Amino acid sequence: MQTNKILIHIGVCILCLFAAQTAWGQSAEATYTIRYNQTYSNNDDGDCWESSNEEYTMGVAYFFDNINTTVAGVAGCWQNPSTSCCDVTYGSLTTLGTRNNTSNILTAQIDVWEDDCGSRCAFGTCTLDSDDCRWNGNVATTNYRVGASPSNGTYTNWVFANSDHTITYSYTWKYSGSSNLITPTCTAQTAAYSAGGIVSWAVNLTAGVTYNFNNCTSTSSDTYMRIYGIDGFTVVASGDDNCGVFSSINYTPVQRACIM
Repeated sequence: MQTNKILIHIGVCILCLFAAQTAWGQSAEATYTIRYNQTYSNNDDGDCWESSNEEYTMGVAYFFDNINTTVAGVAGCWQNPSTSCCDVTYGSLTTLGTRNNTSNILTAQIDVWEDDCGSRCAFGTCTLDSDDCRWNGNVATTNYRVGASPSNGTYTNWVFANSDHTITYSYTWKYSGSSNLITPTCTAQTAAYSAGGIVSWAVNLTAGVTYNFNNCTSTSSDTYMRIYGIDGFTVVASGDDNCGVFSSINYTPVQRACIM
């Protein structure tokens, strides 16, 4: 049984990425893109219920991460048709942003409600009645590196909900950059990590030289190790249970290249 993972991302110029992620240890850089997909709103529990048509609005779809806490996204004012009743799905696929850093946690910031009068794109603009069943603020987080493997643009849905609204975001990511760089020498080197997570480094490698990566002297972690290629998502080597429950990989890069 795997209790934690070590991902080694190795590309091949002078900078190659030996990657992974963790809440406790090092993280190699990643490039991710996040999208807003849709909103589902309902009046089943009474918070949004009224005798007339339901007029739902998804006012904003924002995000930030645990490295770059600047909020980004789109103020889209997505609406269901004003003649809709009861439970509805609305919104349109919208790219919210792309970032490159060593983050692993995404936070969703939204504002969604049922409008009764006044502007459909702003909550509480009517003095005669109050808009209701509002859900807003920083409402959900996810570890995107744990939730999906690095890929060439394959999106993974991120769904979060309360009793009135279900929001779907999606994201894709891959390894990139050279943060947490290790330069191997002829002397064995070590890099500390904490059990229970996924850790990563970038490394300098030379074409034609065989490198060994292992945690065979570990005492607490059943690990799985992957080496990713220069594109940031293709597995070029892997290891599991090579020395007891621990991992070891011998890898010889065939060219010298740079992580893109």
